[in-house]
Amino acid sequence: MKTFLYSLLLIIFVLSACEDEVLIGTDTPINPERNEATIGAEGGTLSIKTETTFWLRYIYEYEDGVEKQSIFNELEGEEEPLHFRKVMTGDWYQVEEREKEVYFEIAPNETGKERAIKVEIQSGNAFDRITVTQTAD
Repeated sequence: MKTFLYSLLLIIFVLSACEDEVLIGTDTPINPERNEATIGAEGGTLSIKTETTFWLRYIYEYEDGVEKQSIFNELEGEEEPLHFRKVMTGDWYQVEEREKEVYFEIAPNETGKERAIKVEIQSGNAFDRITVTQTAD
C-alpha cells in the first residue's frame, strides 16, 4: 500500500512539474493569433499570442523577397530535458519566445528595401510560421 501511495504522489509531482514545459512528441496545435504582420520602416515591437507553449526553431531572413540567410536554434548546453535559446537575434531584429507569445523587436529600416523574417515555431510535432514584413519607407 505504501508503494502505491508513493508512486501516486510521484506521478502527481511529475505531472504538475511538467505542466508548463513544451510538449515533445505530441501534435499540440500552436495556433498563433495571426501568421502575418507588417511593421513600418521606423521599427518597433510586436507581440503575437499562441494557444500553447512552443520553441523557436528557425528564422529565415528576406530582403526584397530574396532569402538572405537562415538561423537554426541550437541547444543551450547539454542539459536534460533539452533547452533551446528563448531569444534569437539578427542584425535588425530580436525574436523572443515568451509564455504563449512570440515577441518581436524590430530596428528601424534604413536600407530602402522591404525586408521580412519568417519564424518557424514548434510544439511537439506541430509547426507554425509567422512572417513579419518591414516596409522600406
